[in-house]
Amino acid sequence: MIQSVLKQSLNSKSRNRLIVVVLLAINVVLGYLAVVRGPLPGDIWVLSGFESLNNPAIQNLAILSAWIGRPEIIAASLAFIWIFFLRIGWMRELGASMIIPIADLAGQGVKILIDRDRPDSALSVIAADSSGFPSGHTIHAVVFLGFLMYLADLHLHILWVRRLFQVLVGTAVLVVSASRVYIGVHWPSDVVGGFSFGFLFLFVAIWIVKGSKRTWLTRTLSDDTCNDIA
Repeated sequence: MIQSVLKQSLNSKSRNRLIVVVLLAINVVLGYLAVVRGPLPGDIWVLSGFESLNNPAIQNLAILSAWIGRPEIIAASLAFIWIFFLRIGWMRELGASMIIPIADLAGQGVKILIDRDRPDSALSVIAADSSGFPSGHTIHAVVFLGFLMYLADLHLHILWVRRLFQVLVGTAVLVVSASRVYIGVHWPSDVVGGFSFGFLFLFVAIWIVKGSKRTWLTRTLSDDTCNDIA
């Protein structure tokens, strides 16, 4: 029985490593294409399709959704969940959530490295000075909101509440991502890159929460919290 448990654990670790390697490979390929090519096949067609939906209500929603990527909103939302996790003793979740700002900073680093031009769109109503690939708003939405969806699966025990929360949050991820194309500040492939990059870091965050052993960070946080209580 012990051998079976160990084998299952090893298989799980191997599978997780394989997923990370695959996600890394996808990001490398997308990044390479973003460097050596301009718009990827389908980028112009999809962007034109979004522009044909020019509508004041949709445009206002798209502009509003852009707030999720503002530095002050990111800082405030992270501070809120970190305080919440500390108050209720979710040390592993707190440690895993440190991946969120790491993903945001890494995304900005990749932007500088790839230095891809944004589209010159007639609907572009928001100034964007940084390069386009990958979409930073999409990265943050996928990692931050995706992590909340995962935590809901763990801790919200009323099924309809859990599903409603996940549907609403998942819809927010899609709206934020699509809005970056709609308002003309990103190519669709920038958003695809944001999803791929975000999923990589989201998987790592979930891996930390699911890990059978506490990480150095979560162990330190737990010990400090216990000392404070004592």
